[in-house]
Order: sequence, then C-alpha cells, then structure tokens
Amino acid sequence: MPRELGLSLQITQGSSFPTFRACINNATPPATSTDILVATATGTTALIVTKVSASMHATAASNYDFFVFRRTTANTGGSPLTLTLASQAFASGTASAIQMDSSDTASTATVVANAAAATAGTGTIVYADHFVVPAVGTPVAPFIPFIFDSTTRGSKPLIIRPGQAVSLGMNGQAVPAGAVLHAYIEWIEVPLSVLN
Repeated sequence: MPRELGLSLQITQGSSFPTFRACINNATPPATSTDILVATATGTTALIVTKVSASMHATAASNYDFFVFRRTTANTGGSPLTLTLASQAFASGTASAIQMDSSDTASTATVVANAAAATAGTGTIVYADHFVVPAVGTPVAPFIPFIFDSTTRGSKPLIIRPGQAVSLGMNGQAVPAGAVLHAYIEWIEVPLSVLN
C-alpha cells in the first residue's frame, strides 16, 4: 500500500494496536496535588501516549497549571488506587481504565490515581500550560480543557518505556476551593521490538 494511503487510513481508523484510556471523573483533587493520574509501562511493552486531557471548575474562577511528566522513578505516598476496567469510587468521583476496543487484550500498564498528595518521583516535564478554572455557578470563561496531544503533527509521540511512567500532575499547587476534576491519559501499547 502506498505510504500516503496507509497514513490516511491510520488517521481515519486509528491504530490497530491495543489502545487504552485511564479516566478520573467528577473528582475532588487533594489539597496540594502532585501527580494525580499515572500510567507505568511494564514488561516488554511501551506506551505511546496519544493524548492527556484535564478540565476543572471550582467555586470561584481562578488560574491553574497542569503538567505532563515522564517519570523515571515511582511516586511514593498518595494513597494510590489501582485502576481496573470497572468504575471505582475515587476522591468524591469515579476512576477507571478502559479498552478503546473491548476485544483488545488487557493493558500491561500499571495505572493509579492518587487520592492524596504524593511525593513525586524523578523525571522531566514534557508539557505544561496555564489553565483558566471557571466558576461553576456563573462561568465567565468557557470550559476549555488542558490538552497534550502528541500524535497530530507528524512528530514522534511521547514514548514511555518499561520502568517509566507518564503522569498528569499539578506540581503541588493549592487546589481551588470546590474544585471538580475530569481528566484522562490515553495510550497505545506496542511491543518494544516494534520500536527497535
């Protein structure tokens, strides 16, 4: 198949590799959140991160920062909840890990949501941006989510290899009063042999 046709099919139909999403819904973040959602690659499988997104509203409008990290050592503390395919109670809301295709194999990643502030592991900020938190009662700003999308520009996406993790975090900022968070990390799982 010509390369152009193959790329076109991939854009319209997506990857044939197993694809997963870890979600936090209607959650109240810890008071000084660090990494709240973390997916760690294990075994001989790499995670190709396709998208990380977050949106939040609070009692009063404010500014906030979200961060995407590549962690090279694990977080400690944080009262982590290991996510499963079933929806679970999490921080006044819910959390789950889903297969984008229910016939895909189970994820090899270890995915946790931190219900308390964790001691963040070592690593590097991959992406960070300011975010406007609208007031839930009388929003004067639209609900525009924080988005890290690493697969739409033709560049190499963020690749998380075994022993590394991708995390969505707040870097220890004070969470606005009445904050309610929706967030997810989406990734494709590929054997390391495909990348080498």
